[in-house]
Amino acid sequence: MRRLTEWMENVDLGIVESTFTPQNYNANKSFGHTHWHAAGKIAMPAKKWLGVHHHHLADDHTLGLADQELRATFPNGRLGKDGQTLWL
Repeated sequence: MRRLTEWMENVDLGIVESTFTPQNYNANKSFGHTHWHAAGKIAMPAKKWLGVHHHHLADDHTLGLADQELRATFPNGRLGKDGQTLWL
């Protein structure tokens, strides 16, 4: 994982795939995707990072709760939203 985190050093915006939440990851880990907590460990060195490619069955409420939990754990991260603008 060290090589992955090295890619994020001094990056203004890291974009990391984070399809699942830690809670629903184990039932889906064979799908080849990760969850926002693992993505945050990789992207932590970035100035800001965005978790994208959310599970297609996640509704807005579920994604909102996941985003709150993510931000509390990784203040420099958030889940991406359709039409979102980020200022760097």
